Amino acid sequence: MKHDQSKLCPSSTFEGEGNMVFGIVGGSAQNRRVIYLKQMMPAAQVDRARLGDIAPEEIFRTAGPCAQTECAHHDNAGSRCTLAQRVVAQTAEVVDKLAYCAIRPRCMWWSQHGQDACARCPQVVSMDRLPSDAIAQARIPPQPAAAGC
Repeated sequence: MKHDQSKLCPSSTFEGEGNMVFGIVGGSAQNRRVIYLKQMMPAAQVDRARLGDIAPEEIFRTAGPCAQTECAHHDNAGSRCTLAQRVVAQTAEVVDKLAYCAIRPRCMWWSQHGQDACARCPQVVSMDRLPSDAIAQARIPPQPAAAGC
């Protein structure tokens, strides 16, 4: 599996070698917001048994190495995250002052979009059963171009 060890995906799954929790989801069901941790915690240290039927992605924001070509949101030609592009283009800023974020120096979204991505990031929950319309649309990966077009 080819991963870019230099960039971290702020929307990775909970599973994965070396994945780290960098935020906890707070707020209400209609207005969820990520609260950023001062120090990342290895996802493997979370006691999953205490979560019961709740998926860790509903509670935690996890960062892991960018999966590059193995991710549906990766633009292979431009080596960019299209999820970050859609979040920036389709959602409103939810903060005007950026909170401390432990992954920012290595974050793929920050490297592509800087403050524009960070001002929207707190509304992104990896597994949200009631996402806003804008987030639901942004999550849809681009469709591959048809052959011969």
